[in-house]
Amino acid sequence: MPELHDEATLAASITRAVNLFKRANVPAERWDGYLYEARSITQERSASITKQRDRRQATFALKNKAPYYFAVLEGLLGLREEPTRPSPPVDTTETNTPRVRSRAAPTRSS
Repeated sequence: MPELHDEATLAASITRAVNLFKRANVPAERWDGYLYEARSITQERSASITKQRDRRQATFALKNKAPYYFAVLEGLLGLREEPTRPSPPVDTTETNTPRVRSRAAPTRSS
C-alpha cells in the first residue's frame, strides 16, 4: 500500500488484509467499506503516527502508517482486544468513602 509507506510488499499487505477478513468472517462484498473506513481513520490521525519508514528504502523520512492502519482495521473487525488498564485503587477507609445523601421526598399535608 504505497500511500501508507509500508515496508512490506504490496502482496504481503494484501494477504494480511485478506487473512484479517477471513478471521472476522466478513463477506467479501463488505471489505471495501472496512478498508476505506480504516484508511479514513488513519489519515485523520496521521499527525500522531511516529513510526518512520526504513531510511534505506526512501531518500527522505516518510511515516510508515501501515502498522497503524492494520491495527485500526483489526479494531473495526472486532479482532483487537481493548487494552486492559488497571483500575485505580479504591480507598475503603470510612473517612474517604463517598457518601450519597438521599433526600426524603417532600410530603404533602392535606
